[in-house]
Amino acid sequence: MLENREAAKILENIVGSNNFSEDPAIISSYTFHPGGSPSKLEAGKDLFYLQLGGIIMPGSTEEVQAILKVCNRYRIVYKALSTGMFAVTGVSLKKGLLRIDMRRMNKIIKIDDKNMYAVVEPYVTYTRLSVEAMKRGLTCHIIGAGSHTSPLASVTSGWGHGHSAYTTSHSGRISLGAEWVLPTGEVVKWGLVDEGKAGYPGPGLSGIYRGAHGAFGALGVFTKVAIKLFPWPGPARLERTGKNPTPGFKIPDNMKVYLLSLPDAEKLADAVYKITEAQIAYHLWHHPLFFHPQRWMSTSNDDYYEIWKKLEAGGIIDKSLNELTVIIAGYSERELKYKENVLREIINEVDAKEFLPGFLSNHDMERFFCAEVAVHKPCNEFRLGGGDMGGSWGQILSWDNQVKPQKAVLKIHTKYIKQGILNDVAGESCWGGPMEQKALGHTEYVQFTNPRNLELRAGQGKFTEEVLEFAIKEKLLGTGPIAFTRVELEAKASKYQDDYFDYKKKIKKALDPNGVSDSSTYVV
Repeated sequence: MLENREAAKILENIVGSNNFSEDPAIISSYTFHPGGSPSKLEAGKDLFYLQLGGIIMPGSTEEVQAILKVCNRYRIVYKALSTGMFAVTGVSLKKGLLRIDMRRMNKIIKIDDKNMYAVVEPYVTYTRLSVEAMKRGLTCHIIGAGSHTSPLASVTSGWGHGHSAYTTSHSGRISLGAEWVLPTGEVVKWGLVDEGKAGYPGPGLSGIYRGAHGAFGALGVFTKVAIKLFPWPGPARLERTGKNPTPGFKIPDNMKVYLLSLPDAEKLADAVYKITEAQIAYHLWHHPLFFHPQRWMSTSNDDYYEIWKKLEAGGIIDKSLNELTVIIAGYSERELKYKENVLREIINEVDAKEFLPGFLSNHDMERFFCAEVAVHKPCNEFRLGGGDMGGSWGQILSWDNQVKPQKAVLKIHTKYIKQGILNDVAGESCWGGPMEQKALGHTEYVQFTNPRNLELRAGQGKFTEEVLEFAIKEKLLGTGPIAFTRVELEAKASKYQDDYFDYKKKIKKALDPNGVSDSSTYVV
């Protein structure tokens, strides 16, 4: 429970007794973080359970504002979560933390068809927003963390890459306004967040509150965001096929899905550049081999293992197939045919092959299409255990510089696999894709280990450090590594990028003078 009983009573009065709890049974449901905890925790400490002081659920901006003012008055450290479905972002080093659960603020406030944007509250998910947008011939960017996560969280507070980035950009580039409760409790608005208003005067503020990565709750609480929407070439309602746990969508007649394998990383880069120059793709993404059985075939660990054995028997494992997923769409039969013909020419030019046709049924492809365009299911991909996507650089960088270092990173990765620290990933661990139909892109190097073994978790951290050293040496940092909970690694990388970490510290000090908005995953 919260140490200050006077503060606890005031907080309960703000939201009502049903929306505030210090019950250990309730609190425990908010504390498990399988993605790991900040590396600053002492060795031997429990990696998974946070010592929270209480849970509070505001229902309005005014209640959020009141909560934050109480926290400043009594020096209570807080951290807000929206859906909370990417748990690593909720990690904290602070004992007695007040968790602000935003689930009561769950409205799609507005979808503007003509101007192609939406205004949403924190607990709206990508699934809800994309379904409503598709009815209007639009769609939204969906991040790789999953369609069950919050657009507001990604746009305002964390990361933002996703499979649809080729045509729907990156979360850091699609904000058209926000309602922002500063750490001290003051409310700031900019852009298209109020009905009937074309925007507040002054520059956009996303460069302050999120930058490339986001502040992960270290700079207050966001209660509304205006998000750019994009054209959707498919039908207003996708036809569902199959049932859980293997749902799919019938691939529309005006869309085609291709799974290609390339001879090497250089050819993979060439294919992306040629497709981008031709402007024929709706969707372009690169998956490692071991992700595929999980995305569109396996339904359990046992099922996955059986597919793995088939891949081994077929000599597929460790081949580094350099897979490329291409989805094309046409608004007419003639347009679709033209794009197919151009893609076929490119396939021949780069010596690409159709990917694992012997393993694919029609429903497999429907499931894959479902996962790519609407319902990302990262829970399947992380079935192997405690996963990290910290990798080396991971951020916006030319596509050839993203994929060409794969061999060097794989060599480092293989060393840790042989030591028993990391799980086998079938010869590839890089995934990502280009953005905005340009040559710039994003990749991540995925590693898995047993999250309950502190020694293995420490070894996983050493892998991340070693790959970062490689990225620094080869000048491959792009906009910086994905910090996740390894904030000290981001601080190290920033020294080679105009020392931007110092600016983060200055922003934090200016906006949060009392240090109550938790910064465990933001600054050190």
